[in-house]
Amino acid sequence: FYNNKSNLSFSRERLADVITAYKNKDKKKAYKYAVEAYLEGFELVEQNINAFDKALRLEIEIAMTGLRNKIRNDASLEIIENDIAFINEKLLIADEILSSKSLSGEAAFAGAFFILLREGLEALLIVAALAAFLVRTNRKDGLRYIHIGWISALILGIFTWWASISLVNISGASREITEGVAAIVATLVLLYVGFWMHDKSSAAKWKKFIDDSMHKALTSGTLWTLTGLSFIAVYREAFETILFYQALWAQTNEAGQTMALSGFVSAVAALAVLGWLIMRYSVRLPLRQFFAVTGGLMFFLAIIFAGKGIAALQEAGVMISSPVNFVRIDLLGIYPNLQGLLVQLGLIILAVILWNRKTKSA
Repeated sequence: FYNNKSNLSFSRERLADVITAYKNKDKKKAYKYAVEAYLEGFELVEQNINAFDKALRLEIEIAMTGLRNKIRNDASLEIIENDIAFINEKLLIADEILSSKSLSGEAAFAGAFFILLREGLEALLIVAALAAFLVRTNRKDGLRYIHIGWISALILGIFTWWASISLVNISGASREITEGVAAIVATLVLLYVGFWMHDKSSAAKWKKFIDDSMHKALTSGTLWTLTGLSFIAVYREAFETILFYQALWAQTNEAGQTMALSGFVSAVAALAVLGWLIMRYSVRLPLRQFFAVTGGLMFFLAIIFAGKGIAALQEAGVMISSPVNFVRIDLLGIYPNLQGLLVQLGLIILAVILWNRKTKSA
């Protein structure tokens, strides 16, 4: 990556560059440095800071996002310098915490467990729901398409991480743009699949679907679409998850690393159990209800992916972020910024309209 120094030291250096560039009236370069201060430094250790002081982590994150907005809005040099002084003060506190403490075994376990659970939950829900769909429609032969997607994503994620430390510099902005674009693409595919499943749950369309036979309905093109969806769902998180684990590993002693491995294995087990439960109980639903429930799940995940995609593009600095007074629920992709909330609201309105039209025409 960009830096071989302490991640937070790198952040402070980039913030100093922000002031220099801003004094020279180079707002574009100042903004670029502010983005790098976050993505190439702070973000890589924010989960470690969160394990010790969640309020401090959130305070730094909000302040660094606010700094970028003020640069965009041509704030005075004095305001920029005051904001950076505040951020540096908080970064020093965080640096002292990370330097004086190694993660306890319990914290290392919890960090490793929740990193994978948080990053992998959405991907698991999508892959398990798609697999259940194929099983429920007697198309088990199509499961290989799902497996091709998620296995390829894991392999490419590991290769991307290896390439980033051995061959090329992959910037934080590139990571976030990749994740953001993948999330937006996944949103569109999820909406398509969700509406398709809902369409098949209506009585008239259901009879036609049965009459046409499932084998004809699920063409090779449709199956490869499912491959693409399972690939995107897993790959968008795979690379960044490895980076988080790398930072967590560096912050723990030998005993803590053992606990971190235990946390990772426990998260894998938890996700496996959840996937098994989805497969076991969802396929017991009557087929029309299965389509309705699975279609609703796809739409729900599309809303989450949309929020997270917008947030990732904002972190990369390619979209503006307008803070609003609203709740923040990371797990659901809900963030207190106007752009993400408007996109999610728009999708909800669109879904309600289309859902009602399809229901009335049933």
